[in-house]
Amino acid sequence: MKLDYLDKFSGTLLGVSIGDTLGHPFEGMLRERIYSHLKI
Repeated sequence: MKLDYLDKFSGTLLGVSIGDTLGHPFEGMLRERIYSHLKI
C-alpha cells in the first residue's frame, strides 16, 4: 500500500504533537533534575 503525501503529513503532525506533549513537563529542566524526577 502506497502512502500519499496527506497521510505522511498527517503522521508527521501527529508525531510532533505527541513529542511536544510528552516533552513539555521537562522543558527547561537540567538533565540531573529530569533523571531524579524519573528516578533513573
